[in-house]
Amino acid sequence: MTKLTLDEARSQLHEAEAKYRTIEAEQQQLASEDSTADRVLRDVEIKGALFDAANEVIEVKKKFDEVKAESEARRRSRAAVELAEAEMLLGQTVDEAELRIAELQETLARVLALSKRRYAHRQELTGRAPRSHLGRAIVTGWLQFRLRDLDLPDLGHPPHHHRDSLAHLLGLGDEGKPSDPQETS
Repeated sequence: MTKLTLDEARSQLHEAEAKYRTIEAEQQQLASEDSTADRVLRDVEIKGALFDAANEVIEVKKKFDEVKAESEARRRSRAAVELAEAEMLLGQTVDEAELRIAELQETLARVLALSKRRYAHRQELTGRAPRSHLGRAIVTGWLQFRLRDLDLPDLGHPPHHHRDSLAHLLGLGDEGKPSDPQETS
């Protein structure tokens, strides 16, 4: 296991490649000069330096690839551990949600049944037309308002009047209290 970080290895690779390109540019400039003993000697020195720079690039590239592979292996092993933890927590949370949903279903079924019963008695008392769907519409709209932050499909824009408490919407109290659009709990 190397002690280099991926960024350090990448930096060393860039430096080695820049050094190689610099020597290569010197060699191209030298080729355009007249043929003299000094130029021939300089050409041999540049070719030697170019060979050394090429070997350095190869070694640094191998080291970079090794560091990159180790980094990816560490990242994958860390992701595997975190995935197992997230899946375990998700499983526990889903089990808890299922229990709470079952409780919520029972409670809402009771609310709907009692709401229908209330409207039936209210109809008999007042003699007005039945409003059996009103209880269901109120509960549905209230749920949409409460669940709007979860980004569930088709629950994005509940009617504004469902911002009141369910009891107020069903006409069971707080008759004079105005609705508070900022109320979210």
